[in-house]
Amino acid sequence: MKLFENLSFELFTGQRTGIIGPNGMGKTTLLKLALGKLEPSAGTITIKPSLSIGYLDQAGAELDAENTVLEEALTVVPEMPAEQMRKRLGAFLFVRDDAFKKVAELSGGERNRLALCKLVLSEPEVLILDEPTNHLDIPSIEALENALAEYAGTIIAISHDRFFLDRIAKRLIVLGADELGKTTPGKFEFIDGTFRQYTELLEQRALEKETDKQSVPKKARQDKQRKTTPPELKQFNGWQVEKVEQAIEQTEAKIKELHESFADEKIYKDYKLLAQVQAEAKEKEHYLELLYKFYELKTCD
Repeated sequence: MKLFENLSFELFTGQRTGIIGPNGMGKTTLLKLALGKLEPSAGTITIKPSLSIGYLDQAGAELDAENTVLEEALTVVPEMPAEQMRKRLGAFLFVRDDAFKKVAELSGGERNRLALCKLVLSEPEVLILDEPTNHLDIPSIEALENALAEYAGTIIAISHDRFFLDRIAKRLIVLGADELGKTTPGKFEFIDGTFRQYTELLEQRALEKETDKQSVPKKARQDKQRKTTPPELKQFNGWQVEKVEQAIEQTEAKIKELHESFADEKIYKDYKLLAQVQAEAKEKEHYLELLYKFYELKTCD
C-alpha cells in the first residue's frame, strides 16, 4: 500500500507540529524517514547540518535499571548540582524520595516520565515524540505539557490524545484521511491551526456537503446508497446503528483498559505477557477502525 506520494513541506525553528490520522497510515513511518531510519522510495529529505534532534518512540528510551532516578537524569547533564536536578525532576512528578528509587522499581508510566525528562534535559533543537502520553496518567500528562510549554525549540508529535495535541501543536499534518476525516490511504492535508480548529473545519465541511446533497435528485441518492459492503465489513451486516455505537463504546473502553495495563508492573516486566497485551490492543484498534468505517457507511445519506 502506498502511504503517501508528492508529500512536500518545510518545518522551521520554533514550529510545533502534530501528525495525526488513522492507524496504519504512515505517521511513524514519516518520522523514521525524517530521522534517516528508513530510506524513501522516491524523493529527498533535507535536514539542516549539525541539527540536534531528540527522539522518543512508542517503546520509550533505554534506561539503566541499576541507576536511581537521580543518577539516570544526571547522565544527561552530569555537571548539574544534585539539588538543582531534583527540582527539574520535580517538574516530572519525581518528588521527595522518588529521586532515589531504582529505575528497575519504576512503573511503565514512571519510566516514560523519566525518559521524557532526560529528553527535555538534553535540550535538542528539535523534539520528536511518538505517542508521548502513552502509559501516562492525567497529572503526568499535565507535567509533560508544562515542560513542553517552557521548551523553546521545534516540536513534532504524533498523538491520538486530542486534548494533548490541542495544547502543544499549532499546525497539523493529516495523513490517510479525506476532507471529511474518513480513512483514505494516500491522502494528506496541512492544517494551520489547532486540533480543535481542525475538528470545527471537518464539521463545517460535513455541513456543506449535507447541504449540497439536498439538491441531488432522490433517485441519484438512492443509487448512491446501493453500494456493496466492503468484504472486511460484511461481518457487521444486519447490525443497526445502535448496535454499532454500543460496540464502538465497548471497544474504546477495552483499548483504554489495555493501554492502562501497560503500566502494571506484572505486565511490563514480563516481556511475553507485554507482547500479548500489545498484540491484543493492536487487534482491538484494527477492529475499532472497521467499526468506524461501518458506522460511516450506515449513517451516510
